Amino acid sequence: MLKWPDVPAVYGWLSLDRRGNWEGILAHTGAVPRALDAVFLDDAGALLLETEIGIGVLLDRDLSAFLERLTDMRGPLERLLEEVAQGAEARAMLHGKSVRVGRTRSADVPRRFGFVQRPAPRAGEPEC
Repeated sequence: MLKWPDVPAVYGWLSLDRRGNWEGILAHTGAVPRALDAVFLDDAGALLLETEIGIGVLLDRDLSAFLERLTDMRGPLERLLEEVAQGAEARAMLHGKSVRVGRTRSADVPRRFGFVQRPAPRAGEPEC
């Protein structure tokens, strides 16, 4: 894996330590989840990561680094992702731990994971 300064700036789910080594998942809020519970591929092509702090979208610029760490013990990772895109549930390995990999519809994500997709102020309250 490339090290700093030969990598693009990464913000969101993956980060570099001071030595230029990749380190774990980091939320946009700065919170660091303890574990990755599941990975979902949605019908819009987004890769979503479920942790104890909630669901998050893996940014495109972080996708390559993430996929380098996700492995399928049965063979090529591409095959696993194709099977999931067709609706199969699967398991992959990430840092030596088994992680569920599944499919979801993007329209179902807010209800399924309990968040407001487009928050708005209450009637009479000013917008931020």
